[in-house]
Amino acid sequence: VENTSSRTDGNIEDDGLMQFAERYFTDLVAEDGTDDFGRPSTEWVYDGDSVGTYANDADTTYVMEDDSATVLTILGDSDYMSYRDSDIDNNADVYLNGDDASLRNTNVLKGDVVEAYEDDDGVVTSVVIRRYQFAKIDEVDEDLSTSETRNGASVELSLVKRDGTSLGAYYDDYDDSDEVLAGYNSDYEQDVVLAVAMNSDGAIVDSYIADAVSGSITGYRTSSITMDGTRYSYASTSDKLADGSADFDDEYTLYLTADGYVLGWEGDTSVDVNDVYYVTGVYSAPGTYGGTSYYAQAVSLADGTVSSIELDVDNSNNAGDLTGLNSAGQLTISNQWAGLYTFDDGKATKYDSDEAGDYKVYDAARLADELEVDDSRIVIGSDINSTSNRFYLVDATQSLAVDDIGSDIEVTTATGGMRSAMSDSNSHVYVITDNRDAVYVVLAQFGATLASADVVYIADDDFDRVGTDQYEYEVWFMATGESETVVLDENTYDAGEFYKVDSVDSDGVYSLAPISDFDGVVGNSSEGADRGLELDRDSDSVYNNTLTRT
Repeated sequence: VENTSSRTDGNIEDDGLMQFAERYFTDLVAEDGTDDFGRPSTEWVYDGDSVGTYANDADTTYVMEDDSATVLTILGDSDYMSYRDSDIDNNADVYLNGDDASLRNTNVLKGDVVEAYEDDDGVVTSVVIRRYQFAKIDEVDEDLSTSETRNGASVELSLVKRDGTSLGAYYDDYDDSDEVLAGYNSDYEQDVVLAVAMNSDGAIVDSYIADAVSGSITGYRTSSITMDGTRYSYASTSDKLADGSADFDDEYTLYLTADGYVLGWEGDTSVDVNDVYYVTGVYSAPGTYGGTSYYAQAVSLADGTVSSIELDVDNSNNAGDLTGLNSAGQLTISNQWAGLYTFDDGKATKYDSDEAGDYKVYDAARLADELEVDDSRIVIGSDINSTSNRFYLVDATQSLAVDDIGSDIEVTTATGGMRSAMSDSNSHVYVITDNRDAVYVVLAQFGATLASADVVYIADDDFDRVGTDQYEYEVWFMATGESETVVLDENTYDAGEFYKVDSVDSDGVYSLAPISDFDGVVGNSSEGADRGLELDRDSDSVYNNTLTRT
């Protein structure tokens, strides 16, 4: 629209044209201010209400490539911004993620973004440092309280560091700006990794989804890592992948800032959990040539096999971390030493986070909630709301259930989840994690409700084909005594037969296995099964591994 008058708000270029905002929004005003980083900005205000604050473009921007230098060095050194001394205001405002900083005493670190702002004379009067760190969205909660929604929130997001420790909970919107996850958008979903800039008060002043590159590690340096021939430098805030701790044959994901610096990583490590055992206890036996020998009854995490590992016991009955063994002649297995161990020449080392390298080991006396075979997470301990003891069950999670100690212990293994009650007498749960993903779950002495060995009964051979090698059946689960409609991997299962659940894939498709002598589903005897057995209501029981019923 041609401007035939002298009307202008002073913020639009005087080009002889009338802008839309000038004509229709006479109450729209631009005011000088700063944003959350401390950058010189324009705040637009309409009729007294703030519309938003928008940072000015920096006159000079530099991404720090070295380990450390002061802000003044970055501004004046010819290797960096190359300002002359006369072009740097000695009283320039300096901010680091919105916190007050110093020209001479604040160090700029690798990966930091430095922005210089000049006045009309070309003198630097303001410097802003943006520093980002790794943050993973651990949980997205849309079930908020009335108080939270009243304050403008619709989503709460729990953030964790790469090692799983909490960074706090933030909202998509909230009246208190310190509670807001700046940068939030609808792509912020569970397990997404963010680059976040956080001030000293724990407020997030900016965030965005970190760039991700995946591949094989092909080289290490102290300050960088090479993936598939491309070298990536670590940001100062990065959790570095230690030299020699990655298997060159495995795949990893590096998470990068917008400027290409590594904030964190996820993937395999070289710690071989196949060499870890769950020790049910220790027992002694007469030696072949006299004396007493000591053994650890050990269950391999690799395949669930049970073996006896002979211990190298010294004069104080010490076999590494297995101490105070039973006196000679005691053959009864004791669970006093139950736990995770590795062995080297008969000496045991307790397997914990110090021993696990880049894995972490967590243990608790119970589960916080019952497990179902298709659950996507496990929470250990007594607090169901605990995020620090919450881990994800993924397709590759190896689950191991050890029913009890004894001369003939029962072990159940599964890829993925298992079914388990919250606790049993003397029960214990161990979780070996890669970040928040469970690599191994060991459920010790939780009874036999652990199901990939759930027993099911197919009453009818009617089915619907719902996909390639996918057939919908009505199946009775003996663990609950209830029927469910599930998808099986084939249509050759016989009606009127019992099966056990062999596996459940990521799409929820069940694979069943035949039962040999009903694998402990018994009637009127300790083993085997009788078809058509008539029971005396007063004395006999029918039961299986997961349930006893009269």
